Amino acid sequence: MEDFPSIWNFRSDPPDFRFSGYSNADQIALVDAVRQVLPLGANEWAKVQAIYNSYASQNGRSLQEVDSLKTKFKGLHEQRKPTGKTNPPDWVRDAKAVYLDIQARAHNITVVDRLNRGDEDEEESDDESDARDKREREQNMTNLYAIQLQDAHTTIHRLEQEIARLQDGVNIQLIRLQDKHTRVQAKLQKTKDKLDQAQRDLYQQTSENTNLRSKLEIMQLRMEVRGGTMIHHQQPQGGFYGSGFSGPSRMGTGGFPSQSTEPRYMGSEAVLPSEANEAMGQDVLPQVCPPHEVVLLSPLQS
Repeated sequence: MEDFPSIWNFRSDPPDFRFSGYSNADQIALVDAVRQVLPLGANEWAKVQAIYNSYASQNGRSLQEVDSLKTKFKGLHEQRKPTGKTNPPDWVRDAKAVYLDIQARAHNITVVDRLNRGDEDEEESDDESDARDKREREQNMTNLYAIQLQDAHTTIHRLEQEIARLQDGVNIQLIRLQDKHTRVQAKLQKTKDKLDQAQRDLYQQTSENTNLRSKLEIMQLRMEVRGGTMIHHQQPQGGFYGSGFSGPSRMGTGGFPSQSTEPRYMGSEAVLPSEANEAMGQDVLPQVCPPHEVVLLSPLQS
């Protein structure tokens, strides 16, 4: 039995590439491009890439690399029948048919090569054939690993972009929270400043009230002093200065009464006349005579 060269020379279960970014129209275009070339080597797959990317450019689709096209076509022709469905999509059946055409072409080329070589093929040993098959398997596995690595890099890049987008969202939210915190702090400081100003105003008003109260007390005292002095000077002639008063005369030169040095009463306290007069002319409290210096006078002494 002839060993046919194959672009995929292993029997593992194929991965599901149905959701790798190819639309239905993209898959149909890919199968058609492979049908036109029936590629067996890297150069022929480059032709498939050129045909497919021409379609992609004309229809606004993403351009694809050779490895991506190989992987997608492999996923199509090895796709199993979906559970619960009678028939697979048309492009899947077409991919399977195209793959058979590729196998047939490879078989024909192999036969022609062997006929051309003639006796040279017969002289090849079994060891050389096994070595060639081994090299092909290794090459196929290398291609598979390269495709898987490329897919892994693509996934990593997509995840990095997603992480960057999430980080941008978190940073924006953090900036908003910081701005809100700054506004709240500004309002709090403004309220504190108003409170401090209110406390200063209250202290100033309290001081003014205290000063006004002190002035009012001084004015009341001055009024009391003036009232007591007027009462003293308005005593009748027969009281302190008349003939009914026994004691030394209070009249001065020219018939006017001399200034008395006897204490006068301001409320319940006795104040000297000179001190009372001084209190009336100044905003100071009068000096109160000590109790042992007070001399009580009676207008009825005889």
